[in-house]
This record gives sequence, structure tokens and C-alpha cells, in this order.
Amino acid sequence: MKHEDDKPSTTRRALLIAGGTAAAGAAAVVVAPTAEAANGSAILAGRSNSATATTTLTTSSTTPAITVINTGSGAAANFQGRHNTGFAGGTAAPNAYGLSAANTGADGTGAALAASGINNTGALINTQGDLKYGLSVVHLGGPKSVANESGGALIDGGVRDGVVGVSAGDPQDTAGVTGVAEFGSGVYGQGGLGVQGYSVDPLGAAVHAVSDGALTAPGGVGLYVEGMHGATAIEAHGSSVFNGDITVTGTIFCNTAITPFKAAGVAAAKIQRRSGRTAIKLRPKA
Repeated sequence: MKHEDDKPSTTRRALLIAGGTAAAGAAAVVVAPTAEAANGSAILAGRSNSATATTTLTTSSTTPAITVINTGSGAAANFQGRHNTGFAGGTAAPNAYGLSAANTGADGTGAALAASGINNTGALINTQGDLKYGLSVVHLGGPKSVANESGGALIDGGVRDGVVGVSAGDPQDTAGVTGVAEFGSGVYGQGGLGVQGYSVDPLGAAVHAVSDGALTAPGGVGLYVEGMHGATAIEAHGSSVFNGDITVTGTIFCNTAITPFKAAGVAAAKIQRRSGRTAIKLRPKA
């Protein structure tokens, strides 16, 4: 259950902005003027070197081919591409990484990787592999508490949308945003509209919630809504369809007489079938 004390700390947004600013500053380092040199000459330390041909280093060592250490306050290396990619790295090893970055310092405001797009996208990530994700984020810490609020990903949209999820797949089997949690909330939204769903599919659903009794045991809740400090828990405008029993603790107030229940329409039946498919998809593999 979420409470007002669970609000994300505003200092985290400052950390994100600071990280992007640091990345932009590092990219703007002035390159020293070139010095006289020729193709085939050795690279000399402590001075600028220039060439018109590509320099290649090949080694069969089990350690890095090149190691650069700066014991001062500057960056260890600076790569600038004036008309193309600034740094191009990759690997053909299926269990390795094209780029590996780590911050081994003490707890602070830094990060292993900082990227700033300035007027462009900050980070562009894609994949075409089955059973793979364009971005996988894991937090390896212990259980969350008020004192150590953290998570897998923090996305701050400023005055824009924090997360925009889009899917062009089969609307019966895919979603723009899917949240799965073993114990906590699969998706938690906080704001003027914590979570907003919109659907133009006449047989679709703007928000679809499922609780699988095979996983949660009887008593699980597909959708839990709470109104705190006098706020309204649910306000619905338009016709509503419930397939199943309704249990109310309190009083039902109606401005018109209650009429007999009508059979569920095609849309409700299709959503019910989708719920079954979603429950099967989320069950652990044997």
C-alpha cells in the first residue's frame, strides 16, 4: 500500500540533472591543437599527435589492450568525432558487453555512465533478439524502506511525461507498459494522474488488471484502489460492467432504481478471455 510518505525524494531529480550536465561538460573538453607528426611515427606522450591514416593495435593478451589512467582530476580519455560517432565499441562475444562501465567509488552523486543528448536523445537503445529487452535494469540491494528508497529505474520527465510506452504488436498479447512484481507494485504511479490509460480499440481496455489465484492464492486482488483523507477511491463516468459477485462494505446510494443485470457484451467477454491468456503468460515456467 502506498502512502504520502512514499513520495520520491526531489533530490534524485537533481542527481539526474547533475549527471547529464557532467556528461555534457566532459564532451565539451577542448581538444589540444595538433602538432607536427607523420604517418608511421610513434605516438609520443606529453604532446599532441596527428596523422591522416588509421592507427590499429592488435593483441592476444587476456588483459585490456590499452589502459589509460589519469591520477589527476581530469577524464582518463576524451574521444571526439567531429562528423561521426565519438566512440565506437563492440564485441562479438555472446556473453560479454560492447561497453562496460563501473563506478567503484564510495556512495555519492556519481554514476557508472552519464549521457546527455543536449538537443537530441540522451540514449538510444534497441535490440531484435527474442527473449531479450532493449533495456534491462536491476537493483541488487536489499528490501526497500523509507530510509533507503530506491529501485530499478528512476525516470523523471520534468514537466513532460515520465514514461511513454508504445507497442505496435497484437493488442491482445502486448502492451505499451507491462509491470510485474513478485511482492510489491508492478506499476506505481504518483502525480496529478498517477496512471493514465487510453484505448481506441472498441474491444480493448485502457487499463487491464489481473490477479491470478494460482499465483496469489485465493484472496488476491486484480485492482486495488484507495481513497485517502476523504478522497474518492473510484469515480466512473459512463456505463460499467462487472462479471462476478460484488461485495460492498458500506452503503450503496442510487439516484435511480436498480435494474436487473444484463448479459455481458462482446467487449466484456473478450476482455475476460484476455485475462485468462495474461494469467497463463505470467505463470512461472515449469
